Amino acid sequence: WKLELVGLIEDRNPTENSNGPSMMKGKILGRIMDVLVDSGSARSLLHASLERNVSLQPCFDTLMTACSDILRASGETTGSVDIGPLRVDQRLAVAEGLSHPVILGMDFLRKHRVLI
Repeated sequence: WKLELVGLIEDRNPTENSNGPSMMKGKILGRIMDVLVDSGSARSLLHASLERNVSLQPCFDTLMTACSDILRASGETTGSVDIGPLRVDQRLAVAEGLSHPVILGMDFLRKHRVLI
């Protein structure tokens, strides 16, 4: 699979302080969708509804959400993330119950020295 980051999502309410989540538009598996860049997430994640389109390796991680809900990964997959002309490899854990189709977490931010 390949995730192509195609742009920022415009601030939906410009009168508010823009300390909200960092959102981008991304193209993955041929579809444009919202991508959350989340410094509060230890792992990068792919929603399980997209897993039928990717090959999975075993992964037995248990993850906790910001609301203290428990998520269990059903596997993990590796693919490429395109940011403009740059292409990087990234592992994504696959789980149900995600707020967004793709979440790029601290593993992505640290590995690629992203500053937000």
